[in-house]
Amino acid sequence: MQKRLIVFDIDGTLLQSIGTHHLAMEQAMAASDLLHKDPEWANYVNHTDSGVYYEAYERSFGKPPSEGECRDFEVLFQSCYDGLRGVSEDVEIPGAVELLRRLEASGEWLVAFATGSYRGPAEHKLQCLGVASRSCVLVTASEFRTRRDIVSNAIRQRLAGVEHSARGRMISVGDGPWDARTAAELGLHFIGVAQGEQEQRLIELGARAVVRDFIDWPCFMNALEID
Repeated sequence: MQKRLIVFDIDGTLLQSIGTHHLAMEQAMAASDLLHKDPEWANYVNHTDSGVYYEAYERSFGKPPSEGECRDFEVLFQSCYDGLRGVSEDVEIPGAVELLRRLEASGEWLVAFATGSYRGPAEHKLQCLGVASRSCVLVTASEFRTRRDIVSNAIRQRLAGVEHSARGRMISVGDGPWDARTAAELGLHFIGVAQGEQEQRLIELGARAVVRDFIDWPCFMNALEID
């Protein structure tokens, strides 16, 4: 059987975690004395934790941050995120846990996770979804600043050692315009997770389908079918 590959974003796609994550970022940026920070994350060139920090630092100080400063900010962000975990626990997008279980049990799909979050929070979010981060492919903003690098490396790692290549049979699933654009850049089929205006936006950006959640398993599996 030829394997097929599905690459999932996490925040807003599998888990209702965007609010907590953004609040942690706001706290970390405020504590770092970044003067030219933009609360609209979509306005940054790279919609990733490391990309947002890198750009905000350059705007504030007229030069890029050092590797040490980048590491220090990630530690600070982790501390802010951990402080919020006891206040607000993230919950799954309806049906997400069962979806991941079924995909794993099918034997037909290879699964990878590619997120703009730093690694620490991303691993915690996968735990919330019942996924052991050590046994899956997870690529994060701790390793790369751009969505393109994050997704392409998740694909490369998941296909390593696979006898029958899944290339040409790869699908990206995400909730944001940045996810749709990255999929288009890499030549991936894209399924959006959204509703309302965001649903229409993802369709305009080339989504082959948009779902509100994963409750309707047959509907989602039908969207995964590649001609």
